[in-house]
Amino acid sequence: MKPLEKWKELIARVAALYQQGGKGWYVEAANLAKEALQFAEKVFGADHMYVAEAQENLALIYHSQGRYAETLLSEPNLEGTEARTLSPGQAELEKSLNVLVLRNLADRKYSEAESLFRRALAMKEKNLVPGHPSISKCLGNIAELYCTEGKYAEAESLFKSIRLQRSRPGEQ
Repeated sequence: MKPLEKWKELIARVAALYQQGGKGWYVEAANLAKEALQFAEKVFGADHMYVAEAQENLALIYHSQGRYAETLLSEPNLEGTEARTLSPGQAELEKSLNVLVLRNLADRKYSEAESLFRRALAMKEKNLVPGHPSISKCLGNIAELYCTEGKYAEAESLFKSIRLQRSRPGEQ
């Protein structure tokens, strides 16, 4: 299979797994997205736009994994079925530990997503003309991540920069 064909097939598979969402599919999608990123770096070169695309895809998956972990935090019965057989004090400790683990997982996924988004953005800003829609899309993804994390001032700053890019004369 030619490299470009393999790339397109990998990206299509990543998208299909990502669309399946939670219940383990995000893990599979992330693993395949990492494979696609390694493939793009090896075959097309570290500065190729396919690398930026793969980084952004992986970042989107990490962002979704973080949001999924946060939704589990709101589960009314977070401690699970085994915890019901524990004493009330032990059950509260189990629940507290589960909350801590899920919060840590969400924060780690958000951090990984931001790092990948930033790397993709830097590559796009280096290789594309200012105001290119792909740059705005990446900025929007970072802003959305910030909103998820409650960093509204940072998100608003990015949204303003997107609006400025779109309102410049001669660029649309």
